[in-house]
Amino acid sequence: MGLIGQLFYNRIFNTIQIVNNVQDDLYQMQNTGTSEYKGADLTITYKPLRILTIYGVYSYIKCLNISNPEILFTDIPENKVFTSIEIIPIKNFFISISGEYNSKRYSTSNGSRVSKPFFIANAELKYKFAKYFDLSFGIKNITDNNYTLQEGYPEPGRNFYASLYYNFNK
Repeated sequence: MGLIGQLFYNRIFNTIQIVNNVQDDLYQMQNTGTSEYKGADLTITYKPLRILTIYGVYSYIKCLNISNPEILFTDIPENKVFTSIEIIPIKNFFISISGEYNSKRYSTSNGSRVSKPFFIANAELKYKFAKYFDLSFGIKNITDNNYTLQEGYPEPGRNFYASLYYNFNK
């Protein structure tokens, strides 16, 4: 079992961020002064069997605009969790199931929120054949969750894909 923890603290003196409603509905990237980003990441990897790997990541981030606290940071969830299970039942064949949780986030610097907390589940089957090729089939957003990260741009619902990869680095 592997466990890695990280703490971070950043103080930025010339923060460039989106400021909404500069004029009517227009936004602008502006220097809003000093800000702080602080948080933690925790990663766990567990391999109870030769064919099974369980992976999890938790991230916490708190963003504060010190110079202009009324201007909020956008598109950053305070809490985020990612988990996955990978099974390798036979050589070169992989089954992966993953999930991601995001807490609510601001979509505008004046406090609008378009997204409630949400959870997305995904699954993928991958087969490595020949020396350089991978063939994948998968489903993203299995539960067909309706969520939005930015106003006016809903994220895709359940979708299926097939991919053929060629790796130049082998």
